[in-house]
Amino acid sequence: MANILITAPSLDENINISGISSLAKTIINNNSEQHSYFHFRLGKKDSEGKGLKWLFNQLLIIPGFLLFTLKNNITLIHLNTDLTPLSLIRDFPLLITGKFILRKKILLHLHGGRFLMKPPPSRSIFFFLIKTMLKNADTTVVLSETERTAIARSYILDCSVLPNAVKSNNYRSDKDFSGKLTFFFMGRIVEAKGIFLICECLKELASFFSQFSLHIYGTGPDKEELLSKLSSINGLNYSYHGVVRGNYKEEVLRNAHVFLLPSRFGEGLPIAMLESMSYGCVPIVSDDASISTVISNNHNGYISTKGNAEGLKANLIKALTYRERLTELSKNARNTIVSRYDLKNYLTSLNELYQKINSHESDKLFRHRAEPHHIQ
Repeated sequence: MANILITAPSLDENINISGISSLAKTIINNNSEQHSYFHFRLGKKDSEGKGLKWLFNQLLIIPGFLLFTLKNNITLIHLNTDLTPLSLIRDFPLLITGKFILRKKILLHLHGGRFLMKPPPSRSIFFFLIKTMLKNADTTVVLSETERTAIARSYILDCSVLPNAVKSNNYRSDKDFSGKLTFFFMGRIVEAKGIFLICECLKELASFFSQFSLHIYGTGPDKEELLSKLSSINGLNYSYHGVVRGNYKEEVLRNAHVFLLPSRFGEGLPIAMLESMSYGCVPIVSDDASISTVISNNHNGYISTKGNAEGLKANLIKALTYRERLTELSKNARNTIVSRYDLKNYLTSLNELYQKINSHESDKLFRHRAEPHHIQ
């Protein structure tokens, strides 16, 4: 049984809303019979500012990381990161320290970020940081073939493919789409998720306000601005519920109808989208990063070009107008998760990656021989 250090923000949903945290928590809770996991917290709390205390904590990361790794006899480092400037500046020294000072195996797990699908200029410091991290990781994991192609094109390096997955549930009932619909957003409330695009479209849907209600779940730095914009839309029936978890979250997903995530940039493969689909919710999303590898337009949801308000508006109107179509989309959404994004298969593939990394093959040989791993 290997001792694996896994990085993520706080796993407490009261403190942090993060797809990386959600996935790390799922891995720890469901794969501990195979490996011993040690969570090393990286990333600030949602309510935490970037003042002197934050800066001081950043200076303590490397010594804390060294002591944590040695104390727990770590054999492999599962480094979760996103390709954003601050994450790269924070995580680059960790990867180099883990690889060349601690001499540990590194699994670099990419979860979206601004530079995933649109790389920085080739002469920028961020391009150097990304390419160096990719080159020195024992293997790099991305969330879809789309991302794998983007990395290969930009950095001339191959990756393993391991799409996110969710735990199966017992929900099998068909949703009733004949009455008032429940639209909802669930996740970190930031501009990149397209939350203000939702507001922009809703302003033009006043004639449909009696047919749906909007519910917001989560928290984040743009929460107050979002709620202010929603309040300014006369006649809109909306409510904010904060962070949801456990049985309450399951109840929300059982009763909701349409999941909204018109992300503008920085997505990977959203856990909230997969969870909502597993309960038969119809996703209305954008085509950012790996989302379009899950959603097939008019088959298991509605998808539009990211940043396109008219496309989002048209899909909202479709959902409100063609109710009978939603029943089929809902069934297809649920079947997509059951057949392609099951947690058991995910953990099998992840353990195979761990095993290959810990094998006696040289890093160079591994890079040339390893085939991408798929759940699909």
